[in-house]
Amino acid sequence: MQNDEAIWHDIRYIHCCYMAKIETGIFCRNPYNVTGICSRSSCPLANSRYATIRDHDGVFYLYMKTIERAHTPKHLWERIKLPRNYEKALELIDKHLLYWPEMLQHMVKQRLTKLNQMRIRMRILALKTREKIMSMPSLILIQSRQRKSTLIQSNSLLEYANHGS
Repeated sequence: MQNDEAIWHDIRYIHCCYMAKIETGIFCRNPYNVTGICSRSSCPLANSRYATIRDHDGVFYLYMKTIERAHTPKHLWERIKLPRNYEKALELIDKHLLYWPEMLQHMVKQRLTKLNQMRIRMRILALKTREKIMSMPSLILIQSRQRKSTLIQSNSLLEYANHGS
């Protein structure tokens, strides 16, 4: 039996490895979290009934977790492939989350919208041709500077020796 309140109390007040406390707030790094905020309603660990959307190589999937599958962690999340068409994906979410809480449905749709906009921006950026910025390791830069300075010193010594004789 899974008690959501007891799990949330332990996660929130004892220890959660996904929690990130920074100046602006408390965030959650769990990949299944819909909002990214550490709260009771948006925690995938402390909710026995939860849904989210994830991206796998440009394909969006609707992940649903129900209490009936809690005894088998391997099959805990049911994965449903969403179509690339935004409107059809929204209809599929409405169909599968028909009797789920309204707030969770709304958060999942917001996440789909955000991921869809991100996909569009990535496609536009990929079409633009930009020059690549290559970074050089700092050790190589330091060594090249030292070589140049020793070459300059040796050249000046050679010139002095040639002019002296």
